[in-house]
Amino acid sequence: MNVRAFPLAREGGFTLVELLVATAITGIVTATLGFAVSGMLRSSVGARERVARAHDTTMIGFQFPNDVNAASAAVIPGTAACGIGTPVLTLTTTNVAGGAATTVWYGVDAGALLRSVCNGSSVASSTRLVDHVTAPVAQCQTWNAASTPAAFAAVGCASWPAVDRVTLTLTLPADPGPAGGSSDVARTLTLVGAPS
Repeated sequence: MNVRAFPLAREGGFTLVELLVATAITGIVTATLGFAVSGMLRSSVGARERVARAHDTTMIGFQFPNDVNAASAAVIPGTAACGIGTPVLTLTTTNVAGGAATTVWYGVDAGALLRSVCNGSSVASSTRLVDHVTAPVAQCQTWNAASTPAAFAAVGCASWPAVDRVTLTLTLPADPGPAGGSSDVARTLTLVGAPS
């Protein structure tokens, strides 16, 4: 009988099967984490875009009614009193202190809706209100109680004292969804301002 005095000591290391199992588990965990991080980054970009659009909508919703309320005259589509782009609406405010009239000009340049405040022919300030807008349309309207049902009707802005409200309608594109897809539809925004 041949008995060994020392049992065979296992040498340090891993078997091939152990290495393959560890590699497979590592790959599964890495892939899962990669997909989770990728999804979070995509939703972060979408959320950032939605916040920017909400800010744009808030800016124009605040500025437009105030400009119309202060106006003493309007011209549609307007003339580029100052600034750049295609005119949509020009509002003129007479300075109550007897100074020069101020012109607020709404126009579109490279798909963005701009608001420029002009002193004469020079730009006092210019603000990019909304990016990626299509088909902005301004309209002066008066209340027509004689129609059935009573409703607002379009009138020329030349009859400013008779104008009850000015509307600005524009189309905002759909918000981008994950992976460049669309998560909603284009929205039409109508802003209303009433002359004082």
